[in-house]
Amino acid sequence: YGDDDYKLTDGAVIPVFGPQFAGALDGITANTGGTVQATWLNPHTASTATVWITAANNADGVIEPSSVTIAWRNASGVWQAGVATTPSASCGPSPCARLTLPAGAQVTGVKATFPGGGPTADWYMISQLSTQ
Repeated sequence: YGDDDYKLTDGAVIPVFGPQFAGALDGITANTGGTVQATWLNPHTASTATVWITAANNADGVIEPSSVTIAWRNASGVWQAGVATTPSASCGPSPCARLTLPAGAQVTGVKATFPGGGPTADWYMISQLSTQ
């Protein structure tokens, strides 16, 4: 988790998520954008990489990005070029952005880059990076 997740959810910025969910969320300011990533040592076969985000909530300053660029790391530790994907609300429990990986991809990491240029006071809230 990011080092500022508790600051984001301590009641001062986005009170609806904290404090009980503070450890499960990380935030990126929409104005600057930024990157989140997770890596691991042992490769596993995956067909998709998914970035889970929270639903937009204007009252709390949470917005959904227009796109998220998702990259994945192969078994040799080399990052593959990122692909812009559009978030969808039909992922299940929360909106997500999902990238279909090449058949047989051996994955050791997922990276998601969120765009900058959004409203200064708004946030993108990220709950998880996963592979399936």
